[in-house]
Amino acid sequence: MAVEEQTAWNALLFIQVSRKNGGQKLTIANRVVSKLALRLTKSGSPTGNVVIRILRVSTGEVLATKIWGSASLIPAWTDTVLAEVTFDTPVLINEEVRILVYWPYDEGSNYPQLCYQNTNVKSGEVLTHGNGGWTDNSVWDSTYKYTYEEPTPPAAGGGPAALVAAGII
Repeated sequence: MAVEEQTAWNALLFIQVSRKNGGQKLTIANRVVSKLALRLTKSGSPTGNVVIRILRVSTGEVLATKIWGSASLIPAWTDTVLAEVTFDTPVLINEEVRILVYWPYDEGSNYPQLCYQNTNVKSGEVLTHGNGGWTDNSVWDSTYKYTYEEPTPPAAGGGPAALVAAGII
């Protein structure tokens, strides 16, 4: 297993009302992702489940999703937690995606906050937030960590070319 991450942060993005998602927009090239984490803190005393998920940029389709736990478990703004989930089924990704924390509630001044860096840390990646309508900030980067493996190549002599040669397809 290998890890890709962005750990620097110096600012907080609230996750509530019209900004029910926050995270990073990036391209994951031919990797099987099994775990995803984003660094969080909170304002007030939010409740309700925090969800970690991956969305396809081109269609908005959810590629992977998992409940992390109750927002009440997130530490107060003076501390943070790396909210990590292990997906039930690892997902092969070879495209541009949004890796996100999702919290669909409106509890006034009680909400999770995503840790981010207000400078450009990772070239070609951007902080993203929204709820269907997305805002991407090309000079900021969210914190994240994902665990992945390279996909297993097909067995020698297998695959579509072998099936065509054998007259099967």
